[in-house]
Amino acid sequence: MTDYFIFRNSILKYCLILSTIFITLFFVLGENRLAYGFILGAIISTINFYLMSLSNLKLITIQQSSRAILNFISKNLLFRYILIFLTLIIALKYPLISFSGTLIGLFVVQMSIIFKNFI
Repeated sequence: MTDYFIFRNSILKYCLILSTIFITLFFVLGENRLAYGFILGAIISTINFYLMSLSNLKLITIQQSSRAILNFISKNLLFRYILIFLTLIIALKYPLISFSGTLIGLFVVQMSIIFKNFI
């Protein structure tokens, strides 16, 4: 179980490093809207990853029927999709936040996993 926490925390650490690099780059280049969108997307992506890790821990310890497990998985997935959907709506609605920056930020966890494992 401790390997799971070490893996999760290392991914979160790489998310922070990668986000810092991108945000600094966007601000240096003068792309403030892109930086704000990236910040929004990165925060939601990290929260989404953390919620997924919490639900995985709960699924390991759950001792219920398969119907209850499926119900738990469905509700959790729906909540995380709604979170991402609302993030994209916010990015479209407010002109200060770049939609493309938000999309890039939403993939920060995936980029961190690739960065951690292949670079």
